[in-house]
Amino acid sequence: MHVVDVNSGYKNVGNNQEQNALETNLEAAAEIARQLRLRDIGGIIVVDFIDMKLAENKKKLFDTMEEVMAADRAKHSVLPISKFGLMQITRQRMRPEVNINTQEVCPSCNGSGKITSTLVLEDEIEKI
Repeated sequence: MHVVDVNSGYKNVGNNQEQNALETNLEAAAEIARQLRLRDIGGIIVVDFIDMKLAENKKKLFDTMEEVMAADRAKHSVLPISKFGLMQITRQRMRPEVNINTQEVCPSCNGSGKITSTLVLEDEIEKI
């Protein structure tokens, strides 16, 4: 699960707070879609956009997110903004998962065998 929190910082488009939130959210939506593709982020992505009061602005943000995600070849789903102001996106990873070798050189035979990493072994002992 990945979580993105959108903040405006010091960006001001005008005196209207709703318009500032909309512009910032639209810009963030495009960048979020780009980062999801670039980093091949998969699973559930929850985006906390800046709160907006007008339903048409929320709809515009949802439509924009769907539009920018349309270029993504990965299987994905975008849900509308919830009553808590959160947007949920599910995305399937494109590249296979990276396998990490957690074995170490055996200290008894000095390298002719491999043993489980002490960190992994420690975690397994703590589970018991």
